[in-house]
Amino acid sequence: MYAEQQSIQDQATDQPLLEIQNLAVSFMVHGSEIPAVKDVSFTIPKGKTVAIVGESGSGKSVTSQAILGILPSNGRISNGSIQYHCKPKNKPAQVVDIATLAPTSHAMRDLRGDEISIIFQEPMVSCRQYIPCWTRSAKH
Repeated sequence: MYAEQQSIQDQATDQPLLEIQNLAVSFMVHGSEIPAVKDVSFTIPKGKTVAIVGESGSGKSVTSQAILGILPSNGRISNGSIQYHCKPKNKPAQVVDIATLAPTSHAMRDLRGDEISIIFQEPMVSCRQYIPCWTRSAKH
């Protein structure tokens, strides 16, 4: 019984929760389109925690904003897909391409906060050296 239960749990966590494929984000600045993120692809498995790390200016925040549909008004997803595998209450499982949703749409508002959220790092207040990050995350 335990082995069967473990197998079912393993299958559930093997399924992706979020698949970002060939994501590109650009911004209109003074009438010109400026690319900010180019060809980003990664998968977040169900039941796992993922940290996006990189150098300053590498596109971490812009990628996260695209996933949440909170890009600044001059930003847009210019290529790629953000496939969210969800199971809404009392409905069959479905895949939603967040990249195609209007940021202010009812569907996007339903996902944001309840289904998908983010903890933005403010270096001066978020990660204090005397409080381990996992302790801080557990509190939220």
